[in-house]
Amino acid sequence: MLEHVDTGTHLYFLHMLQDNGMGIQFKWKEIKDISVAIFGDSIFDDIVKNEIVDTCSDNEILEVTNLNNIDSNLPRSQRESLYSAIIKFLSTDENVPGIMEIIYASRKIGRAIIDSINMNIIINKLEDRYINLRIAMAMASSMDFYYSVPFRSFCKTRLDKVQFSIDNYEKYLGDMWFIKIVLAMKDNTGEGLAYVKFPENSRLNYIETINGMAAGGLLASLFLHSAEFLSDTRVISAINRYEYNEIKKQRAGKFYGWVAIGNDVAIGLEFLSGSILFLSQADYFYGVYLFIAASIQLLVKPGIEIFRRARVSTMKKNK
Repeated sequence: MLEHVDTGTHLYFLHMLQDNGMGIQFKWKEIKDISVAIFGDSIFDDIVKNEIVDTCSDNEILEVTNLNNIDSNLPRSQRESLYSAIIKFLSTDENVPGIMEIIYASRKIGRAIIDSINMNIIINKLEDRYINLRIAMAMASSMDFYYSVPFRSFCKTRLDKVQFSIDNYEKYLGDMWFIKIVLAMKDNTGEGLAYVKFPENSRLNYIETINGMAAGGLLASLFLHSAEFLSDTRVISAINRYEYNEIKKQRAGKFYGWVAIGNDVAIGLEFLSGSILFLSQADYFYGVYLFIAASIQLLVKPGIEIFRRARVSTMKKNK
């Protein structure tokens, strides 16, 4: 709990959560534990009594509308004390410290990763399971929090204890999701990580796998030693395999796309020719034959798509 508790600091915290850069929405019930731990049991009674918020009902969305009561010029010392208290509370959740370290090690790639985690949480309706993680991600999206002494000191102290070794990553080099992270790190972009779904990982397993790597400091350490990692022959080979497989999938997609177009053209010509012959009474037999042939080819079209998907799926498994 903060030594100096005041409504202004609490409102500053609530406003950071409400207007976080990731667009994460919170219900009042989700932020009550951390608020009470930092500001005390009576803090919610105070803001309702002072008519700063209309309601703190559990299932209502967190919304602080009376922004005039929020001091945006909260002294640096008070903000630093607040951030220390937030980190102290959140760090007791095993899912949180590693994610904070990822943001610290690489803000751009780390932001892309937490965006992908947040998307997976939403799609799988896991908001209640990862409340503290969502709060941590919302806080980490704040530049002021990111550059604060408590945040950087907390992450640096933990990462100084992590021993970097490429051997720790070898088992992940065959996983597409990991190679996508490596490529994002190599290009220093977050592209391709907004949402992740691959055959070898269900969406839920993706969250758990990322959290597992983050908890051990593996991902953050990877970003801090990116040059050494990317120069390793095993990593280069894994990237080359992935890129070659992507090229094969693109070529397969183009090939089957042209096959489908050719099939559509043949169907159209057969129906057109059949119609002319049948309606003009030039040749009933040949006209009906063309109608039948075109109808059969209509059944071929979904078969082409099924075969294409099966082929691409096989490529993914044999990457």
